[in-house]
Amino acid sequence: MDGEIRVNINDDPVFKALLSSLNTNPGFDFTKHEIPAQKCLKLESLDTKQSYAQPDLLYAALEELSTGFEELSEKYEALQAAYAVLESRQQHYHNLFELAPEGYLVTNGQGIIQEANYAAASLLNVQQYYLVGKPLMSFISDAESHRFHHQLHELQELQQLKDWQVVLCPRQGKPLAVDMSVSVFCDSQGNVVSIQWLILNVTGLLNR
Repeated sequence: MDGEIRVNINDDPVFKALLSSLNTNPGFDFTKHEIPAQKCLKLESLDTKQSYAQPDLLYAALEELSTGFEELSEKYEALQAAYAVLESRQQHYHNLFELAPEGYLVTNGQGIIQEANYAAASLLNVQQYYLVGKPLMSFISDAESHRFHHQLHELQELQQLKDWQVVLCPRQGKPLAVDMSVSVFCDSQGNVVSIQWLILNVTGLLNR
């Protein structure tokens, strides 16, 4: 129409920078984040005719949007970096657990096995995956099952126990004398969350 001032937004340098930022962060879901109100001029609040007549208003709005996006992008990158550090530490501790020469088990408060390292599985003569979900009680000799059950119940009060001698019964193997060191972890209400078991085979030492 005659007298109408047209602005080609695709040629605007701020708009181009905003698009470039979006294209270089494909994993960033812009729709799930709010730009701080003080940093953003809402485009819908601009009068359409006024924005055509005064391109500076549109330019200012885009500039504020770009600034807000950059701040969100920086926070997102900081969160990604923090997550990478946590993931690295988790892998580090998992490797220590898995490659330890001693047997390590993690159970819940009832003694149901949740995690087992390779050494523990070898000691019990089973595959690691087989142990998960099995009660530790099933590997205790019948003669000591009652004492073990009682001691397991008492662990919530003791919190820690060292040099607990028990006879384990590996699958299709000879009984083994072991020393157990046990650490109990509770929640804020005092309920047992997990129990960590360090198992040392002392059969050879006792037979000397």
